[in-house]
Amino acid sequence: MRTNGHGSRGRRAIVALALAAGLSSGFTAAAEAQQTTYVTVDQAFVIQLDNPATAVIIGNPSIADATIMDASTLVITGRSFGTTNLIVLGGDGTVIREDLITVQNTSNLVTVYRRDTQQSYSCTPVCAPTLNVGDAPGIFERTTDQIQARQALALGGG
Repeated sequence: MRTNGHGSRGRRAIVALALAAGLSSGFTAAAEAQQTTYVTVDQAFVIQLDNPATAVIIGNPSIADATIMDASTLVITGRSFGTTNLIVLGGDGTVIREDLITVQNTSNLVTVYRRDTQQSYSCTPVCAPTLNVGDAPGIFERTTDQIQARQALALGGG
């Protein structure tokens, strides 16, 4: 039987589509295997591991921090808003857990915008100034100074 040359190209296209479908389903399965852990900024979250960990890797340490408390307990602390990844390695170097870590805002944070300045308040239930990424530099520095002065007084310093 004679073909016009398009038959083999058509078969190649079908094979390519089948391969692409197989590859994309593999990527989907990998993405589904990775769970998202939500952490509140400036708060800690405990993760219990099924297998002992020897190393923890955080993609962007300015978003979240991880501490190994013992071989099966991690503490994740939210540092700033955003999403990063967490990889936990076992003793033989194999990946025993992969998560996305999303650090989100607290529900009691109120942000006030005045033209190009931003100031944040923690309202639990009375509103008081608090530090938040994006606050105007002068406001951020004043609040930082007040927090540090209060801590010094609490510790018995000046």
